[in-house]
Amino acid sequence: MAGTIQHEEHATRLMAAAIILSLVLGLAPARFIRWVGAFGDFTQRIIAPIGHPLYQGSHWLTRSGTTPSLDNETQALLRERDQFQTLYFQQTNEIRRLRQLITDLQEGVALNPDLPVIQIAAPVIGRQSDPVSSLLTIRRGSNDGVTPNTVAVVNGIDLLGKVVRTSKNLSYVQPITSKGAGRIQGRIMLGDGSPGLDCTLLPTGTGVLKGLVKAPANPDQSPTIAPGQLVRLADKVWPKNAQMLVLGEVLAVEPAQDLPTRKVITVQPRARLSRVSEVVLRVLKTPEAQKDGGG
Repeated sequence: MAGTIQHEEHATRLMAAAIILSLVLGLAPARFIRWVGAFGDFTQRIIAPIGHPLYQGSHWLTRSGTTPSLDNETQALLRERDQFQTLYFQQTNEIRRLRQLITDLQEGVALNPDLPVIQIAAPVIGRQSDPVSSLLTIRRGSNDGVTPNTVAVVNGIDLLGKVVRTSKNLSYVQPITSKGAGRIQGRIMLGDGSPGLDCTLLPTGTGVLKGLVKAPANPDQSPTIAPGQLVRLADKVWPKNAQMLVLGEVLAVEPAQDLPTRKVITVQPRARLSRVSEVVLRVLKTPEAQKDGGG
């Protein structure tokens, strides 16, 4: 009994000494306790070589305790399941894409039913980094009947641009939003779908078109221009089968700086034209039909 009491008193004295030593070291200036770091370095050299194996072992014990190991056959079955799931999702996505393509082609035919237009789907396989031209390389060419001035669309009736040159198997399309595309004439469609005022638009180089709205014949009966209204192509320079294709939606309306009674609109295409992955080329059957059209 006396030995136990003596042992407890000895432990108490050691605890008190440790506390006092910690307080002294904690309050002492750094230059007086640099010698303590030597003990830390010595301890680190002893522990470091075995630290990583101990960590790996504890990690393995933890993982093995929560997740049972699988035999080779089960792992192979799981991999096969994942492969079939991926294939299923890929095919489902392809079916959805083809259905949308059929809808787009039908809309394109309905737009100009009196013109001999053949619509050809074509993937985009390249993009030029030149900010002025920003041409898209399309995997269809003169062997498919594509010629310069052939119109390219996305989503059925959204105007992408037109072919500027071709080879046997490739075509190069300049989007209407690229800086080198130049001005384009459009017509603002009113909320009820009827045609409103004409406008002259220029690409800004930021993916949108911007330009001045034509003055109304009767200023007192000027149609209301508002964000969200569609703007369609009405440009005699473009082929007939491009007329009334959608340029985009009105994004903003503001007064012209020098002509406060006139409006300037910003038009944003409904698709990001520089990033499309597939287009539809509207190839005309006869050379005469490929000529410029009326607005």
